[in-house]
Amino acid sequence: MMSLQPPRCHKFKTRANFPESAGQKSGRAAFTLLELVVVVALLSILTAAIVPLYASSMTGARIRNARADLITALRYAQDRAVQESREYRLYLNREEQSWWVERQAGVNENNEKEFEVAADSGIEKRVLPEGLEFQQIKARQPRDRNLYFIACYPHGVSDPAEIVVRDNRVRRGGFILRVSGPGGRIVVREP
Repeated sequence: MMSLQPPRCHKFKTRANFPESAGQKSGRAAFTLLELVVVVALLSILTAAIVPLYASSMTGARIRNARADLITALRYAQDRAVQESREYRLYLNREEQSWWVERQAGVNENNEKEFEVAADSGIEKRVLPEGLEFQQIKARQPRDRNLYFIACYPHGVSDPAEIVVRDNRVRRGGFILRVSGPGGRIVVREP
């Protein structure tokens, strides 16, 4: 009679089969606590070095965005004034650090121009990002408001103006925007 034998199994590793238990050294590598502390310290130093670089690049991005937004609003006012044959104005509020576009709505009984917010422009009232401010504005001012404005006329001419925007957290951060010439040429430069 034939005896049935169970299929052969792999040897199960028991604690007795590990070389560590026999006092022999293992080929396995592991990190010591000291090595882990050194790695964490190096990562901390690298992070501390990178954060200021990241912060300054964000400052640069905020300045570029504010500059682009102001130029876009001014060009929009210039273009729409010619297209619609009516005066548009870019208003600047130094106290609120904001700007917006208005268009001529008509003339009142005293023969003075009346303006309304150009709501359909897609350029709503904007505020400078935190840390940026209108340091100086050379532009016209209406009599009844504590504002400045740059008028854009139907024949393509814009008022001459200069807007100085500074970053009060960075020494040389900011820009100067000048509007000049018969076509309302916009020139931007560093302070």
